Amino acid sequence: MSRNEQSVRRTVELLWSPDGAAARSGPRQRSSVEEIVRAAVGLADAGGLTQVSMRAVAAEVGLKPMGLYTYVPNRDVLIALMVDAVACEDGPFDGAVGLSDCLRLIADQYRDEVLRHPWLLDVPAWRPVPGPGSSRRYEAQLAALARFAEAAGVEFDDIELDAVVASLRAFATGNARLRLDQAAEYRETGLDDAQWWA
Repeated sequence: MSRNEQSVRRTVELLWSPDGAAARSGPRQRSSVEEIVRAAVGLADAGGLTQVSMRAVAAEVGLKPMGLYTYVPNRDVLIALMVDAVACEDGPFDGAVGLSDCLRLIADQYRDEVLRHPWLLDVPAWRPVPGPGSSRRYEAQLAALARFAEAAGVEFDDIELDAVVASLRAFATGNARLRLDQAAEYRETGLDDAQWWA
């Protein structure tokens, strides 16, 4: 088995299996994968994804850098765990009362997630490792979209449902990026849009 295959296998174990979340070997454990992921998300929220190094996360949870590797094999796996952890923050998908409401709620989930965690913009969106959090959210979105589309007399097959969710995610992510850029520009220049255009 290649090193990459081992990394993918470990990522899936950590995401999906409670037993997989246990550290591999070493001395008695002083931390948990959950605590490590929370610390990594906190570092990324505070300073961006560049602040998430294995050394920095280890220091945050009181471990030696090499001790962190008994929990998480590498930074890429840690980032996959972080992405899935923040996907779990969405509440139940039950506020929609019609198709347009459903579309707005899906877009809002993605936009709000990026606004809470701007570092998500630095995580490559292709080939995501679907964990339980992101899978639950995606399945809830698809189910709600299918239900409201059917009620509105619109028929979508599975590929079309996926395309709608992907389009909403792309739109919402772009909107969040604009908002974050606008806020950064204001912090840098002290000028709001009206002042800048004047």
